[in-house]
Amino acid sequence: MRRKNFISNLFVGLGAGGGVPRGGGSADAPTAKPSFVFVHGAWHGGWCWSQVVRLLAERGYPSITLDLPGHGITARLPQALVDVLVSLAMQPAAKRID
Repeated sequence: MRRKNFISNLFVGLGAGGGVPRGGGSADAPTAKPSFVFVHGAWHGGWCWSQVVRLLAERGYPSITLDLPGHGITARLPQALVDVLVSLAMQPAAKRID
């Protein structure tokens, strides 16, 4: 499913009573709006959900985004890759072509 379709279908589902009761409420109790937790995929961070979070907030749905360790703001190159890049940069250009 494409992201724009996901967002459209999400709001259709929420508008059709997609809320769930909290705290073991009865079927007659009004349903509270669910909270959403968004986890990014590879090479992304919590920032990739900013538009979805904004749209949900406009409709009164609380949500949070996560930055997994090593991604998003905390992303760093692995030390092994840094070592390889440094060693390649230190070699003469003629040797790298071989």
